[in-house]
Amino acid sequence: MFVINPRFHLGQIVRNTDHHGNGQWGPEEKHGPFMFQHGQPFELIISVDHDKYHVSINGNHVFDYNHRAPIMDVAMLSIQGDVSVNRIVYSGGAGSRGPEIHSPAVPFSGSVFGAHGASPGRLVAISAEVPHHCGRFEIDLQGGPGVQPNHIPFCFNVRFDDPHSGQAVVRVNRTHGAWGAEERSVPHFPFHKGGRFDMLMLIEQHEVKVAINGVHYIAYGLKSPLHEINHLGISGDINVHSIRVF
Repeated sequence: MFVINPRFHLGQIVRNTDHHGNGQWGPEEKHGPFMFQHGQPFELIISVDHDKYHVSINGNHVFDYNHRAPIMDVAMLSIQGDVSVNRIVYSGGAGSRGPEIHSPAVPFSGSVFGAHGASPGRLVAISAEVPHHCGRFEIDLQGGPGVQPNHIPFCFNVRFDDPHSGQAVVRVNRTHGAWGAEERSVPHFPFHKGGRFDMLMLIEQHEVKVAINGVHYIAYGLKSPLHEINHLGISGDINVHSIRVF
């Protein structure tokens, strides 16, 4: 249904669809950069939306591909050719879907990962809006309920009023009530007052990867064990439309 075919001799990543599995291919798509190198590892992430696939390579959004066939017809993953696969992480699907929460009041705190806490491969999708009066808001993967508990393995703090730079996205952890070292370096500031955004957090064993509006944004190395994440917290100036956990 969706084929990604890197061709080194052309320096192109060709995308196409074989509708019936019998070689009846549609028109090729091949625009965009060529992100592969011989002998070098790569990470490819395919995020499935209702109308398209979003594809990122090595943390950079490379292309989108509109669905040409019903997404419910996609049932298998196949990998062929000259490549060595180290790991495959799959998240989502009806069998692994967690809670879906609509228009929660903020501040919000919920045990969205179940009794055993977060596990590698879990995805948290948040659709929200930044109000015009926004000063800052915070999205936390935390150990325990409430607003800013003593243990927060991952704090994602968006500031329109940062005293140092005006606008900032600060990532930090909190252990036993003490804040760790802040991380501030970002490719850009993707939030706008009065604008909506979609945020996707992929939880891995030792890090959390964040995408904003389908584009990889940052990765944050966890400083505490993954199983200590058992709640999602949201606070500050933000209107949340939905929270989905996969």
